[in-house]
Amino acid sequence: MWQQIVSQAPVSAVMAALSSTVYFFCTLWLQHYWAKRVRRKQLQAVDAYAEKHGHREVAMVLSVLTDIHQSAQEYLKEQGRTGMKLFQVHQKEGFGEREEYWSAYLEQVKKQVAEIRELGITRIYLFANIPVAMAVFAGAVLANGPEVIVHHFNGRTYQPIGRLRVETVRM
Repeated sequence: MWQQIVSQAPVSAVMAALSSTVYFFCTLWLQHYWAKRVRRKQLQAVDAYAEKHGHREVAMVLSVLTDIHQSAQEYLKEQGRTGMKLFQVHQKEGFGEREEYWSAYLEQVKKQVAEIRELGITRIYLFANIPVAMAVFAGAVLANGPEVIVHHFNGRTYQPIGRLRVETVRM
């Protein structure tokens, strides 16, 4: 019996290694395929919006504690900007004193901005409900990209209060 187990062990080990390798490469291929599919759908949505409105624009919502994406979407709808792709980074709880929470949120913002840049966007409508310190970091991330129209909530609705462009930052 032991002799049979010992003789089959190398075959089992090779099959396990082969199976793991095939699984690994299939997973990589599926991730790559899915990412391309998502990107293609995003590009189609951005292109459809640009064809209708003349600009490659998206909205970006940054929020902590209170999720503001619904009110931002309502504002955009009121302004006739339906169909605009919306990127969101939301955190349900505050940052606290741990730097890791701040860094993790900022990394999410950087990831969203990188996606926006890959889509060839020329203008971002920014809606934010975040601490001032995080707003400074987010502004630094957004400063070297497309034009950003910053919106402020005045208690009833949003209003555009300024633009971030390379020219604005150089002042």
